[in-house]
Parts: sequence; C-alpha cells; structure tokens
Amino acid sequence: MAKISKQTFSPFKRVIKCLILLNLAVLCSNTYLQGQTNQLDNPWTKFTTTPYNQTLHRNVGERTDFLLFASDVQISKEELSKRGVTIYRILDSFHAVITLPAKPVTNPSLPSGQLWYTNELWKLSPELLTKEGPLQKTLMIRCLDQNKVLGILQTAGLSHQVRLAKNHPGLLYFDGDLSTARQLLLPLETVYYIGAESTTPLAESRALDMNLNVNRVNRILHEYPSINGAGVTVSVQEQRYDTTDLDIKGRNLNSELAAPGATSHATEMATVIAGAGNSSLLGRGVSREAILTPSDFADILPDAADDYTSLNTYLQNHSYGTSIENFYGAQAEAYDISANTLPDLLHVFSSGNQGTGTDTSGTYNGVNNYANLTGNFKHAKNVLVVGSVDTVGSLISFVSRGPAYDGRLKPELVAYSVVGSSNSAALVSGVAALLQQAYRENNGGNNPSASLLKALLINSARDVGPEGIDFSTGYGEMDAYASLQTLLNNRYLEASLSSGVANQHMITVPANARNLRVSLTWNDPAANPNAATALVNDLDMVLSSPTGSDFLPWVLDASPNVPALSSLPTRAEDHLNVIEHISIDAPEAGTYTITVSPFDLPDGPQDYAIAWQYELNDTFAWTFPTGSDNLPYNGESGSYFRWESTLAASTGTLQYSTDDGANWITIAADLDLSKGFQRWDAPQINSKAIARMVTADGTFLTEHFSISRPLRPAVGFDCPDSLMLSWPVIENASSYEISKMGARYLELYTTTSDTSLILSRDQVGDGFFSIQPILQDGHPSIPSPTFNVANQGANCYLNTFFASVAEVGADLNLFISSTYGVTSLRFEHFENGAFAEIARIDNPGTTSLVVNDPNPLEGQNLYRAVVVLQNGEEIISDVSEIYFVIDSEYLLFPNPVRQDQELRIFIPTPDFSEPIIFTIYDRTGKNVVVRQFTTDQEYIPLFGIEPGLYLFSIVQGESVKAGRFVIY
Repeated sequence: MAKISKQTFSPFKRVIKCLILLNLAVLCSNTYLQGQTNQLDNPWTKFTTTPYNQTLHRNVGERTDFLLFASDVQISKEELSKRGVTIYRILDSFHAVITLPAKPVTNPSLPSGQLWYTNELWKLSPELLTKEGPLQKTLMIRCLDQNKVLGILQTAGLSHQVRLAKNHPGLLYFDGDLSTARQLLLPLETVYYIGAESTTPLAESRALDMNLNVNRVNRILHEYPSINGAGVTVSVQEQRYDTTDLDIKGRNLNSELAAPGATSHATEMATVIAGAGNSSLLGRGVSREAILTPSDFADILPDAADDYTSLNTYLQNHSYGTSIENFYGAQAEAYDISANTLPDLLHVFSSGNQGTGTDTSGTYNGVNNYANLTGNFKHAKNVLVVGSVDTVGSLISFVSRGPAYDGRLKPELVAYSVVGSSNSAALVSGVAALLQQAYRENNGGNNPSASLLKALLINSARDVGPEGIDFSTGYGEMDAYASLQTLLNNRYLEASLSSGVANQHMITVPANARNLRVSLTWNDPAANPNAATALVNDLDMVLSSPTGSDFLPWVLDASPNVPALSSLPTRAEDHLNVIEHISIDAPEAGTYTITVSPFDLPDGPQDYAIAWQYELNDTFAWTFPTGSDNLPYNGESGSYFRWESTLAASTGTLQYSTDDGANWITIAADLDLSKGFQRWDAPQINSKAIARMVTADGTFLTEHFSISRPLRPAVGFDCPDSLMLSWPVIENASSYEISKMGARYLELYTTTSDTSLILSRDQVGDGFFSIQPILQDGHPSIPSPTFNVANQGANCYLNTFFASVAEVGADLNLFISSTYGVTSLRFEHFENGAFAEIARIDNPGTTSLVVNDPNPLEGQNLYRAVVVLQNGEEIISDVSEIYFVIDSEYLLFPNPVRQDQELRIFIPTPDFSEPIIFTIYDRTGKNVVVRQFTTDQEYIPLFGIEPGLYLFSIVQGESVKAGRFVIY
C-alpha cells in the first residue's frame, strides 16, 4: 500500500497555505482593471467578446454583466464567494462565468487573472453549441425570474410553447424551435441555461429476475426476520404498478402523483423492492412489509418536497433512462436540489442498458463502451446510481458504465441482475428500506440521512470486476448483510465541517483484522447547469494509522481514452467526487485517525457521514444456504453454495448429507476458498440436508436446509357447492400446509397428512392457494407456486368429453378431474329420439378413459358421458357429434337441406396427393359453387342460392363422383 508521511501532507496546513497564496495574489493583481488588453487562451474564446471595463460595470438594478474570469491560479470557489462573486458556470479549474458584486465597485479584489465580457453561448448545453438545424428534444430553461421569460414569450405570441416545471421554480420547458430560443431567450439576463435534455423516459429491464442470495439479502431475512421494511414507504417513480398483484396487494399508498396507466415493468420493480412472495419464492422481494407509493415519471424531475414528506417517503426508486447524455443539466441540478432540500431522501437510479453505446458529444465523445449513462439526471452528485453484475459478480456487457461527464465515479454500486440495471436499482432500493427501518428502530424513530445510507451501502460493497474501484462496478457489489452489520455495530458517524477547520475522528481496529475500509460521503450543494465539474463543496479525507502513516483515497484516471479509464486506481487527493474511499488490506491494530478537512468550501458548513468496517482473519461463514433456504434456491434451476473465508487454508472440500451427517457425499474437492461460491445441481430428491466445508483449518457446517422442487397441485373438482384440491405424494413428507391468500399475505389455513382437501364453497374465499410439504422431522420443503382455482380448467368432475372416428367404429374420450366419490361412468348414444347406454364403468380407477363404440350409425352420431356420484347426483357432459361413413366413399348431408343451413361433405379416408374439387351445378349446368377440399370434412354455406334441385361432382384426377341434392 502506498503511504504518505504526515510531514508531506497536512490537510489543515494545505488549506492555510492556499489561503495565503490567494491573498498574496489579490494584493499583486491589477490585470482586471480598465484598459485590459491581454488575450484569453483557448478554448473559451468562443464565450468572450471584449475585455472588462470597470467603469461600465452594471449589476443589480440595471442588468447583469456576465463575465468570464480567467484566473492565474486554480479557482477557489470559497474565496470568490467570500468576495461577493456569484459563479454561474465553472468552465475548468481556471475559468468561470461570474458576476461581480453590486455597484459601487471600487476594487473587486479578485485573485490574479483576467476578466472578459461574455456573449450568451456559455448558457447553452453542449449539444446546442454546435446545433443549428431542427431539434427533436424539449429545451429546458433555467432562469432567475421565470415571469420575465413568460412575459417575453407571451408578447411574441409563443406562450403556448412554454410549460412550467411543476414544483421547480425557475425551471421551464420550451417546446418551440431552437432558432426561436436563441433569438428570444438566450439574450435575456435572467436566463443562465438553455439545455437540450431528453425528457422521454423508458423502462430499462425486460423481465423480473429475482435472486436474493447474490447480495446476501437472504441472510438478513433469516437472521433478522423482523427487519422487513415495516414502517418504511418506498416511492416507485415510473408508470403505475398493479396494486392487485398478489405480491404487493394491500400495501399501496394511493397518491395523486400516480401515472394514469400501469405496466408490468413497474409491477416487477415494486416486487423486487417489496414483494411478499405470495405468488412464489420468485415473488419474494427484499422488504416484504414496506409500503409502496407510485409517482409518475412523465417529466423525469423529482417530486416536490411536500409530496415526499406528506407521503412519509424518504426513498425513491428510478428504474428508467433516456438517451446517453454526458453533461450536468437542469435535471441533474433538480435532483441535487431535491436531495439537499430533504437530506434524508435517497434517490436510487439504474445506470442504463446501453453499455455498448458510445457518447457523441462532450469529453468522452467516441470513447467506446464507457461514459454511457442514460440521462443527464444520473450525473447528479447526491443520488445513487446502480449497475449490474451476474450471479458470480461478472459485469453484464449491455449495462451502462461511467464515468460521469466530469470524470466522477459512476455507477457507485452494482447489484445482481442478468436482465438489466432496472432490477439492480430496485434491489438496492429494497435494501435501503431495510436499513432505514433498522436505523429508525435504533435511533428513536428518526430517519438516517441519505449520505449515511450511501456510506453504509458503499463501504460494505464487495470488490468485483477489476481490482479496486472502477468505472464499471463502482465501489463494488452490494453486500446487504455487511451493510446492516455496519449499522447495527455502530461503525458509522455523522458530523459537520466548517471552513478553515479540520475534523478528526478516532476508530479502533482490533488485532487480527484485515481489509479495513473507510468511506466518506456528503450531499453536495447543487452545481449550476453546464458546470465543467459538478463538485461545489470539496472535502478531503486522510486515514492515519497508529504508527503515523497516512493513507489517501483511491482515485481513477478519468482521461477520455480506454486505457486510462480501464487502469487500476491509485491513491491521491480527490477533487471530483462526493464520495472518498480508503482501504487497507493489512491494517495495524490500534487507533486510527480519520481527518476530514475543507479543500474548498464556498457553501458551508457541510454535513457528512463516515462508515467503516473490517474483517477478522481465520473466520469462515456460510451466506447460502441458511436454515431458511432451499436448494435449488427457486426449486428449479442450479444454485450456488456461497461463503466468506479469511482462513489461512486456501482450499476445501464441499460435501452434503441427507442423513444428518451419518454419510457425506462430496460435491467438489480442492475448491479455491477465495472464490466464495460453487455451483451445484441438486439431486431430484425431497429431503432435509446439511453441507460442510472441510479445510485444513477445520470443518464448517451449514444450518439444515431443504433440497426439494415445488409440488404441482391440481383442482380435483370445482362444483357449485364444493371444491377439491389434490396433489401428488411427496417423498419424506409427513404433512402438508395449505395456505390461502389473506388481505396482504398468504395465511396458513390448515394442515393435513392427506394428499387432497375438500372445501365448501364459502371456505374457498378468493381462490388463491399454496401447498407446502412438511418433512418428517418438521423441516419445511419448498412451497408450491400460488394458484387460482378458477384458472385451473377444472369443472365439476367433467373436464373434457369428445367422440372421434376410430380405425374400427368410434372412440369416446372422457377426462374427469377426480375419481373421488365417483361410483360409475356411463357412455350413451342417441338413437330413436333418446340417449341409450352403450357402455358403463363402475368404480373407475383413472381419470382418463377411452371407450369404443364398434357400431356407429351411417351419417350423424350423437354421444354423451354421465358421471354418477355416490350421492346419486349425475353430471352430464355436452353432446359430442361425429359423422360416420360405412360403405360409401363420401357422405353428403343433410339432403334435402334448408337454404339457411350448411351442406356438409365428409370423405372418410381422403388422399390429398391430387386436388379434390367439389362443384355444385344448377339445372342449366352453370357452376354455382366450386371448392377445393383441404380436410376430410367441408362445410358449404348456401346463403343466396335459390331453392331447387342441384347436381354435384367430386373430382380427383381421373376419378369422378356425382349426385344430386335438394335445397328448400
């Protein structure tokens, strides 16, 4: 690890030194005075007109002079703020668009540099600087006085083209053309930003993809069942979710913010966040007792602060994006303002699904596979942007990556999903809800700050992808259990920093510790749109060891080329990010000092949060399965054993037992323990099991878990007065728990050792049931998916009955739903005006039967089946009709036929190797109908044909059959 001596780095001394240099520069500076003739260096000449003339200075009460300040030293926003200077746009470390204090101005006391009057081009977003033709995007206008803008457009007769951004003063949408915006709006003193920002959001995943094991959520659910999101309300900003969905029903908080229409994507995101698991294990979300509330994403912007507080929601999920945008626009500013207005509110965004896309403007123009976040709002500083990795921590190629437009680290986190970043963001939102609940319960009902939530999540993340932090996986893959442990063990703090003062915090690291991690986070004041770098309040963190070594944060090379963006991190001061992260692989034991100092604090004091954690050597812990888990995890696909090891031993042997350890079966030997997982296709058994890892440092057992597949229940019969559920016998099961849907959750209804259950109609309720086998030792097996009895296709015993022509005679096919209570089955044929029995089966032992009638009639035959029950009730099937030809090559009927009927032609054994042409002729020989047969039964409509005698022919090759029939 790189170390820096205290003698060469002192945050407080650096601040003092910086202030002294700036004041010396002020005393020496006179280049901004009247008569300035210095030339401004590129690239900012495009924003300038003429040098500043102090005697012509105009400001409050007249109009604003926007000036470009070219500093000879790195700009200190704090120093400019102290001198009454307002910064409207940071162009780079040495250039900014500013306004000077109000008149009179005698000596503005700026640091050494140059001042120039600006033109209006600095107000445009990057795309608009070079755009001349039509623009397909809505323009966003940021101004000091929106009434002035509205007045100008009203005078021009264009008021219909502007819309106020609800709940965001000074922000407007302009739907007019670009040339009008340039001519009318750009010159206005009150306007300081016109941006082309995508305003059409799109959902970013295609399917529900649930696996709570990868991010250790399953371990929280097992060890802390009461931490389940209770009391937390999560806002889902996109289209509405389906409030009747089994997994979220009964937990919706209605809101006027809801979109007009519901989508499956919104429902899936709500399920990932807070699904109850009523439908199946795959419907089990993270925080099953959280309340959900909808919010429309139509304009992308955050809701009003009053809306969040009235709904008691301090967590909002945003699983959507627009197009690749790399700048800090009005949308990004709006989310940073929202986060600072409500410091307890955390916005969680998906990174996007355009990981193979390339930016076409801005710093990262043409850099493949990087800087492709979908929407400028994801470049906000105070939100949490989440990408995706698969079940073993590998990056999903189509998921968007950072950096942010100014080189900041994005995404901050990754979480499991193989279908897109939408699900990953929802997963993180669900875990944030658990942390909010746990914090409230340990802090008198108060909310955690968003900065603290981010610190807990980021600091506990596990490194995946390239070594250390990177622009693909951020600070790592979320570890929900480790984040909760940091919170419950009070390994965090919150404090405030003032200008010119460094804070110091002490933490103790025990002997035998490894992988010490410390993260600093803060909600930064919003930057103005178009800022070259978004950071406003720049804090620095240094971690000092007990023996005096100082460690700086990890930083990345954000240069706009692939080799730089893919390089490993180094230790250095960080003047870009609102998150600073320090890690030490092998920390010393003792007291460490965390020093937080202000590098540039124009808008202080600044609140911040710090979280820290470490691991202990010589430990081994199973993370999957726990005692609440099943293998396979969803009962169907392959699953991974997962563990965490800091043992000295490097390899181990994985085994399992289904007889409580009497016998062990090896799954894999010589496993690399540092890998932390091993895939296993569990055998097709239904049993309680236990696994162990055998290493040179000891043997480590899992808790007892189950190996099972979900049973498939059926509805035996569904009659007006009763219903029967049935299911197959399950190996090793001693009983079965039947649950039915309650107001919010599945509720245990009854337990039986039988494989069927008869319910009266009033016991059925809304008809949703699930059945879970209980093994002989009381351990539960995996439950069945929840099913609706109304959708199972079961009738009152009779499912299907039909007759078909057989090789000999006719086959009568009967399918009943159950043999329970059935005394006999009758098969009947219609003859001489009544149905008569032709076959009978007493006490049937199967639900599928085929009975043959060897002597059907020539022509039409009508059959039915009758189920006779023990109580004497008879259930009669619908009539099934077939036509049978005994000696003829075809059958034409009825004959005579009514004008409003169809003429039917049946050919018992057709050969379609040559066309079969059927023709009807009238008495003059004129063709009335010509039809080519394609099946053995054809139906000829006669509508519009006059009554009378007609001839017909059936021609195939050289064969001709003929006859006549009558229409009446």
